[in-house]
Amino acid sequence: MTILALDRFNDVLSSLPPPGMGDGCNLRILGAANYGVFAGLEPDEIFRRIREAIPAGSRRVSDGEINRAVEKTLRRTINQIPIDAPVEFVCHMSTVNVCNINNI
Repeated sequence: MTILALDRFNDVLSSLPPPGMGDGCNLRILGAANYGVFAGLEPDEIFRRIREAIPAGSRRVSDGEINRAVEKTLRRTINQIPIDAPVEFVCHMSTVNVCNINNI
């Protein structure tokens, strides 16, 4: 598990804006999913923690929206990064270094 990515995941979760306000909740959900994957968390844990962290807003974030964010991150990770290559992942203007994709 990459501690920096886990810290970022927790930071994003703690600062999710209320959905429906135009403050980028959807984009931040995707960012949280990215950090969760790079921290080595299981998809169901990423989903659960994102769901629990979303504050009340003028719209309800569907389970499908969260699932799509997690799936998009997993697809991008699996399809675009060579298995043994060191990677650098950028999200929300921050950088997370992951030594080996096999640790995910």
